[in-house]
Formats: sequence, structure tokens, C-alpha cells
Amino acid sequence: MSTQNTVLLKTQENWKEWNTQFEGLARGKNLWGIITGDEQEILKPAPPTDDTLAPPAGSTRSTNPTSLADRQFAWTVYKSLRDDYILQQTELSKLREWMQKTISPQVYEYCCDPEDSMKEWYAKLKQRVGIDDATVKKLAREAYKKAIKPVTRPRDVLTWLNNWEEAMHKAEKARIAVAATTSDWIEDFLNAVRTLNPVWATSYEIAKSKDIESDNLTFRLVAQDFRKGLDTKLIQQSSNIAKGSFGPTFDAEEAKTEGTELNHAPKGQSYTQKRKQKPNNLESCNIAKKTKVACKACGQMHEWKACFYLSSRGPKGFKERAVIRRFINHLLQTDKEFAKEVEEWKSLRNQD
Repeated sequence: MSTQNTVLLKTQENWKEWNTQFEGLARGKNLWGIITGDEQEILKPAPPTDDTLAPPAGSTRSTNPTSLADRQFAWTVYKSLRDDYILQQTELSKLREWMQKTISPQVYEYCCDPEDSMKEWYAKLKQRVGIDDATVKKLAREAYKKAIKPVTRPRDVLTWLNNWEEAMHKAEKARIAVAATTSDWIEDFLNAVRTLNPVWATSYEIAKSKDIESDNLTFRLVAQDFRKGLDTKLIQQSSNIAKGSFGPTFDAEEAKTEGTELNHAPKGQSYTQKRKQKPNNLESCNIAKKTKVACKACGQMHEWKACFYLSSRGPKGFKERAVIRRFINHLLQTDKEFAKEVEEWKSLRNQD
């Protein structure tokens, strides 16, 4: 068994997975009956001697020295028993070695006395760190609740995603309700990543709505899609998410062909001229410099009050992307509280 996929038995949280691997390994070596006590270990056979080959009392066999045929037969039986014994001891030794490598030193010290048998080892392990199905479900639910807490720091997103996948795997194995269908867990996932990029979360939910309803999405696939939208190197090097690190998922081809926001100069204007051009909204620029939170509207790294999509005071040459505009329209229709906040903000600005 590959050591990369081997679980280290430390606490009750690891018992279910470790026990599954251990039982599979023991069954593959025909040792599970010995571990459970249903079978006995093969005893070490003794080689035949003249005494063991002598005829029993009352036998009509000759008391003369054992014939060559009898001696050969006895040795054949002995060799067969010896080979079976050696094979079983070899497999027991390998299983014992595997246990030594996959049990934490603290647990091993209390449960695995060198003088005890494998059966005794397993019984003590089961008593100390073994758990029933009800406890497995409880631990899986706790791990899931912990994993779906919103990720707040961009540099932690990959660690968060790995922990979420592990929690989902445990939830599926434990068969808890939240992992039963896509619609049960996808909302928790999207809400957790929405703080980093609301555009990606909402656009993904809309684009995959049919798959969600038909339960055709797996948590592995969702995690893979999320990773595709990440700039891994940037996240490892900086605590900030760069513009465009998360790509919208409405229509990839559309996003490629449409104009960008501010990164390209308008037609007929040089890049130098564009850099010298001052935006019309100085207030928005000041807000944008202070924040490290993604805009709830467009997903870029500025407060929503600095978003040109929500303001009519965008700089000259600013060109909207239809995919983001569709998302914002959907957001304003579904999030009434945010829509009201935007309208109040616009009213105050118009009064200035």
C-alpha cells in the first residue's frame, strides 16, 4: 500500500479511515480471522524423528526401523506445514511493521506491547481510539462546519480549499445528510468563497444551475473549477488577489473577445497618455487605494462605492464587460438590501 495515501492513527478522527486500510490489508494477507480471534495462528511444526515415526501402541505395524517411504512422507508433510507457518509469520511481520509506521508514537506506546499478539494490539487500539458510526458522523459534521467558514485572507485560499475537500470526503464516507446531494452543500461552498470574489461565486452558481438541480456536480469537480480560476503563484507570494485572478464563468469566449476595463487605452490614445489621464472620480480612487476587499459588484480589489459599474462617473475610455454587467444586474435584482444601499448612495452623490 502506498505510504502517500496511508492514514496516521493519532486520534478517534483517524480511526475510521485507518481501520478501513488495516482491515483491507489484513484480509488481503488472509490474516483478518487471526486479528478478530476467529482463527488461530499456525503453530510452528516440529521436524519428524524416529520417535514420532514409530508405530503407536497396539499397532500391527512392524517395530523395525521406519521404512524409507514412511520417512519421506513424514518429511513432505513437515515441509508443507513449515512453509505455511513461515508464510504466515512473514505476512504477520509485514502487517506488524505497517502498524508501527501508521500508528502515532503516543498511541503505539499504550496499545502495542512488543510481547503481545496482533490480536491484542488491535483490541487495545479499538478500545483506546476506536469509535462507532454515530461518533464518526458527529466528527464529520464538526469538520464540515469548520471547513465552510468563509475564507477571508487570499493567501489562505488553497489551504482552505484542501481542508474543505477533506471535510467533504469525510462527510461522504460518513454519509451525513449535507453531503447527500449537490444542492445541499454547494450553497455553503459558494457563500464561503463569495467574500473573495462575488462575481465568480454568483456566475458559477448561475452557469451550473442545471447541474446543481440534476445533482451532476461532485465536490471534486467544483474544487477543480475553483482552482482553475486562481493565480496560484500570486496567492503564494502576496496576501492580495490581483485583478482577474478569479475569472467569471458565464462564457469564456465572450470574456476573451470583449474589451477590458482600464488596462487598455482607448483607440487612438497612447499608453503614456492613458497613464497621465486622471480619473473623473477622485473619491473612488481614494477608496480603492485603502481597501483589500473584493468589490461585491465587479469582483475587483476595491470597495463597491469605487466601482465604475455602479457609477456614471467612470473615466474616459472605460468599457464595460457584458458578462460583469449581467452579473451586477442579477445581483441588484436578487439582493434587495444591496440594491437599496446602492440607490441611497447614488442619491447622496447626486446631491453633492
